[in-house]
Amino acid sequence: MLGRLPHRQGWNGPGPADHAAVAEALAATDCAGLAARAVDTLSGGERARVLLARALAGQPAILLADEPTAGLDPYHQLEVMERLQSLAQSGATVLVVLHDLAAAVRFCDRLVLLDRGRVVAAGDPGEVTAAPNLRTVFRIEAARGQLPEGSYLLPRRRILDRAPGSTLI
Repeated sequence: MLGRLPHRQGWNGPGPADHAAVAEALAATDCAGLAARAVDTLSGGERARVLLARALAGQPAILLADEPTAGLDPYHQLEVMERLQSLAQSGATVLVVLHDLAAAVRFCDRLVLLDRGRVVAAGDPGEVTAAPNLRTVFRIEAARGQLPEGSYLLPRRRILDRAPGSTLI
């Protein structure tokens, strides 16, 4: 219900619209079973999902999410990214900070690649994550491909600092 505070009038308690928004947010983040638990009994992943539910309950026009899948199991990582993508497709502005390149390529419409605070590339995920950018910024090589639901990128090899004449491993 804390996510609903901006929608309430004065000291009035939550109304039917607030209860409906909270129920929808809890269901969307697979948190309905956690609603009665104290926050200090939740795991890190459960807490992250509850905080996302709180944000979604506010029905924001703009949502900023910093590493929203950190600490989550693969099922819930996909669930969170699908929910954020759905929110964006419904007209909200969603800005997500991620280190997970696979999730960024799969779920984001636009990327901004930063290196030590400066913009290296911005735009289409495929272009932003082009091999030269990944090599320069992250010192990695990646495999990429196409599935029915969209593109994927899989970091596959580190590029180690090397002396002239040495080979990559």
